Amino acid sequence: MIVVIVAAEQAGVAAAGVRRAGPAAADLIPKDLAEGKKSGFLYTLQVTQTGYAVTAIPEKFSSSGRRSFYSDQTLSVRDSWTAEPANANSPAIK
Repeated sequence: MIVVIVAAEQAGVAAAGVRRAGPAAADLIPKDLAEGKKSGFLYTLQVTQTGYAVTAIPEKFSSSGRRSFYSDQTLSVRDSWTAEPANANSPAIK
């Protein structure tokens, strides 16, 4: 799902040439995902100084998921197998 959000963010920027309110405003992703909760994960999209950051964190660590995910405008998806959420310094998934 985090890849879907990253793709929607990239498509929105490419189509508009500027950053909009988010994927929900453009109907680029499903409504439940745009609302930030899907398949046992909580999703956030934040504007940063260099672009954006997307995170996916299990609602209940070790129950709904055992790792968290992070991505940004670099398109690299990173993960963390600990209760600490993934971030820009987490290892990239290869």
